[in-house]
Amino acid sequence: MLALERLPTVAVVAILTLALLAACGGDDDDEPAATRVSAVVGAPTTTTPPAASPTGSAPTGARARLEAVDIAWNQATLTVPAGGTIDLVNLGDIEHNFAIDGYAPLEDEPVDLPTDGTVVPYALPGDLGPGSYTYYCAVPGHRALMSGTLTVR
Repeated sequence: MLALERLPTVAVVAILTLALLAACGGDDDDEPAATRVSAVVGAPTTTTPPAASPTGSAPTGARARLEAVDIAWNQATLTVPAGGTIDLVNLGDIEHNFAIDGYAPLEDEPVDLPTDGTVVPYALPGDLGPGSYTYYCAVPGHRALMSGTLTVR
C-alpha cells in the first residue's frame, strides 16, 4: 500500500527529470560543439574545432584550424590545399608561435600567437608547394612537444 501512495510523487519526479533533460539536451543550431579533454601535465590536449575535421584537414574550403593548448598543438597532422589558410589560435596563456621546418621566412620570423585567443589567419604562400612539412612552435623549449606534420596538397 505504501508503494501505491508514492506512485504519483515518483511519476512527477520522473516527468520533471525528463523535461529537464529534454531542455538541456541540445539546441537547434547546426553548429558542431567543440570537444576539449583536460590536459594532463606533459600530455597533449585534444580539441575538435567546428572549422576543421578532427584530423585538421580543411573542410570543403581551403581553411584548417590549428590550436595551441597548454604546451601542445591540438593535432599532430594538418592537411591544407596549396594556397589555403591555416587559422592559428592560442587557447592558453603561454607564449606560442608557428613555424615550418625548412621554410626560411617562417623560421626567421615565426607567426606569433597572442594569448587572448585571437585567431591569426596564415595564408600558405605560393612558394610552399605540395608536400609534407614539419610545423612547430619555435619558442625555446617548445618544439619537442609542439611539432606536427603539415601536408600541402
